[in-house]
Amino acid sequence: MNSFIRFDNFLLDRVFSPISEWVFANFGISNFRLARYLCLLAILFNFYDIYYYISTDRFSTALIDLFVLTILSRILFVIRKEISTPPGTVSPYRFQYYLRFLTFAFNIIVSLFFIGTIFSTIAMSNLLLMIYYFMSCDTPKGDRFRAFSTSV
Repeated sequence: MNSFIRFDNFLLDRVFSPISEWVFANFGISNFRLARYLCLLAILFNFYDIYYYISTDRFSTALIDLFVLTILSRILFVIRKEISTPPGTVSPYRFQYYLRFLTFAFNIIVSLFFIGTIFSTIAMSNLLLMIYYFMSCDTPKGDRFRAFSTSV
């Protein structure tokens, strides 16, 4: 588990935090707002999955997707509460290594099981992982890329 914590810190510090800073510096979208947009996109994919599984008479898989939809709606509620945090605030989800490990493992399992069936299930799983990582980033201040701006 210690190696996953190092890998998790690498992803947060070197991948998702710079992306969050870049999006905030160029578009003015904070990490929680970006997580909200990704969550809405995952909900859209989930509705497509439910429609697909009901039309192919796979009702048990549609029920599982309804359960995932309730999880996504809860995540969306949490994001709405955290969206007004001031810039530079440390995320309350930063040190939840075990939940990110479970989400990461869930992503790998879903990707392996549904590799040949439907694209939207794999995309929804990847979006769920990205939502959780963007929620775990610190709220950007917007000054990280100020040295690279070319405004005259």
